[in-house]
Amino acid sequence: MYPEGSCFHEAGHAVVAYSLGLSVDAVRVRMDDASGGTDNCCCSALLPFIDQLAIVLAGAVSEAIFKKQSHPVGSARDHARIIKLLTGISEEQGDILRAAGRKRAPELLMTYEHAAVRVAERLIACGHIDAAEFGALMRGTNA
Repeated sequence: MYPEGSCFHEAGHAVVAYSLGLSVDAVRVRMDDASGGTDNCCCSALLPFIDQLAIVLAGAVSEAIFKKQSHPVGSARDHARIIKLLTGISEEQGDILRAAGRKRAPELLMTYEHAAVRVAERLIACGHIDAAEFGALMRGTNA
């Protein structure tokens, strides 16, 4: 079994990306260090800024919603991504944008709450989901 917290964290990123119309090519969690990743199409930069932040924040939001805690490495990488996104923006404006992203992420995640659980449970079982299986899990069908 793969680490539950990391699996729910990555499921959050993937499900929110999907909810915003991005394709999800793979979702994975590593057993050795509990790190993970979600590969989605590179057009996330074309999304509204708050949606980009919502995707990054969705890992921590998923952990909070489902009451699972991941390894601190995942949160640290997400924090670094947020800092990069907010480069050149004032601290005050950055706080406003982060708050808007924190509000948007759970709205999107809860729209697909059952699918998020399916994705996380599959990650717990096998640690990797490809695009076809992810799509099936989001639809609630077998791949």
